[in-house]
Amino acid sequence: MKWFFIVIFLFFTTLFFPQSSFASQENQFITIVNPVRISRYTTNSSESILSQYSVIKELDLAATWLLTYDVLINNLSVTAIKSFDEKQEIGVFLEISPEFATESKVFYNDTGSWHYAPSVFLSGYKQEERIKFIDTLFAKFKEKLGYYPSSVGAWWIDSFSLEYMKNKYGITANLGLADQFSTDGYQVWGSYWSTPYYPSKYHAGVPAVQDSAKIDVVTLQWAPRDPLNGYFNSYYSTQDYLQNPVREDTTYFEKLVRLYAEKNENAFGQIVVGLEGDLSSEAYQGEFKKQMEVVKNLKNTGMVNVVTMADFSNWYRLTFPNLSPTQIIETGDILGKPIKVIWYQSPRYRIGLTYNYETLETKIFDFRSYHPNFQEPYYLAPNRQRQLSIYVPSYFDEINNKDDVWSISLGKFTESKRNNQELNMVFTKGEIIFDQDKFLIKGANEVPNILVKNPNLIVRRKVAGIEIFPKDAWVIDRNGYVFKGLTDIATRELMRKRTLGLVSIIAAIFLGLGFVVTLSKISQRKKLVVLSFMIIPPTLFINNWYQKNTMNYYVSQAEIDALLHLSFQPRGEVLVYNRECLGCEWSTPQKPAVFSNKRSYVQKWGKHPIVYNISVFEAQNQEDARKEFDKLNVSYIYITKYGDYIEKVPFSPGDLNIEKMYDSANAEIWKVKEN
Repeated sequence: MKWFFIVIFLFFTTLFFPQSSFASQENQFITIVNPVRISRYTTNSSESILSQYSVIKELDLAATWLLTYDVLINNLSVTAIKSFDEKQEIGVFLEISPEFATESKVFYNDTGSWHYAPSVFLSGYKQEERIKFIDTLFAKFKEKLGYYPSSVGAWWIDSFSLEYMKNKYGITANLGLADQFSTDGYQVWGSYWSTPYYPSKYHAGVPAVQDSAKIDVVTLQWAPRDPLNGYFNSYYSTQDYLQNPVREDTTYFEKLVRLYAEKNENAFGQIVVGLEGDLSSEAYQGEFKKQMEVVKNLKNTGMVNVVTMADFSNWYRLTFPNLSPTQIIETGDILGKPIKVIWYQSPRYRIGLTYNYETLETKIFDFRSYHPNFQEPYYLAPNRQRQLSIYVPSYFDEINNKDDVWSISLGKFTESKRNNQELNMVFTKGEIIFDQDKFLIKGANEVPNILVKNPNLIVRRKVAGIEIFPKDAWVIDRNGYVFKGLTDIATRELMRKRTLGLVSIIAAIFLGLGFVVTLSKISQRKKLVVLSFMIIPPTLFINNWYQKNTMNYYVSQAEIDALLHLSFQPRGEVLVYNRECLGCEWSTPQKPAVFSNKRSYVQKWGKHPIVYNISVFEAQNQEDARKEFDKLNVSYIYITKYGDYIEKVPFSPGDLNIEKMYDSANAEIWKVKEN
């Protein structure tokens, strides 16, 4: 009788709570997401949707479908979507089109191609325009489907827009782009490596470091990358492995799915798979179907649970109610090279590390920290460049600059030890111990200056080894570096010859009379009259004029990040563009300093002398540019980008014998190649 009741209990538990019981035991998930748009590839939207859905339906899988505005206003497409079974989740995909902009009463950023970043992403528009787009899309979704969606997505959604959708519409899940350095002109670089996280309310690309800075939305990542090869080429992913230079098959896809979906001693495993829904109907009966069969087989083995974006987000937010958990990726190269790769990532920092079994080299190739006060570059100011540039500040970043690495001689690797959120790598000559707030290196003698002298880190030499951890706040607050300088009018007045002459005369007079004559004699026998003459110091006059003719100027955190990196480079002069842009508009609290050609901050933060020049940048041909550039004998070029104002290196880098060494949304650094 006892066994009978146990069997009955287990039967009803499995019947009524199949997903929750599995998740609590395994915590290993696959999320199928299919973004649906209408593009030049689409011959018949509804046919493509139904063809893709037929694969999902046949294999009895749950999936999330994210619809653009253009799909929602296509009646045949909406009819097809409404025919889906109850396992399918419907959400929205936030891509801007001319029709969408017209309906939202926003001027469309026509860049000549729909997929350029300022045209297609919300971040290309002002905050008030982003709100109009969001409200229009959600209203249309409710009109067509009767409710508001829980899940949203795009290859980039800024944190302002995410928080707005969370607060007004209650979204819980966001599909973002897994780290890629430059593919399709979209750079998202520095997030958790291909794993979910809670985004910061000030920067959608980094995990929230504090509860107060968290958006209670789970960001999942599209096209997870190979943890080693995908760092150097984003085609090594679950999406593009059929293309050159990868040329792999579905076996490679399955390896990546298993790597990320399995827990591997983490609290959970999760991966996003799927395919965009704007292809021809025939496209979904090939490789996509093979991928879904892999997912189905893994589900049938009981290894994973296949869930929608909303279901995974609900589980994640219930399981981790505060901050994102530490995620550790530790694997050999899945293509067979004798290399181990490790990604350690917590809300405080991420590190990418490799160990080569043949050379015994241990190398930190990527290291960046997360701070609650760091703000993404398009939070306030819309992106006007054709590219998207989301770059989280780094200390080491090999793909950005091949020299940005730290090679450590610790001998032969022997073992890894895991203890909750801690990872201990043991070598014959030392150890590296990672935990969620810091890491400790035993056996390293030298620490690069970029770590020791960086204002965003603390480095301590202890008996146990070298301890490194991020400071609580980034060196400059999210409002940027602000300094006082002369107004444009005052600057031009001072540059006029007559004004300069008059100022010189006045200054000479006041400096000549700027003294205090005090005759004072105190005597008990002789009472002298004390005569004191005091002439008002000229500094009071000058200060009063200065205060009336100055204003605050702004330098973004992204610029300061670039200049910090420049400050650790070998000594050399820095070429800057001797140009102002008096008619430029800005969305930042203060005017960007470069608009008024106030560039002294480049020397202050970059720690190198600067050289103002215009002839190199505005030369009529390559020969003239190279001739003028060689005369200057500089080592670096520093250029800036704010909104519509974009400084560029003249002609091609080869013409000046330079190469790019750092790039962010607001600045670029180029260095002269060694001969």
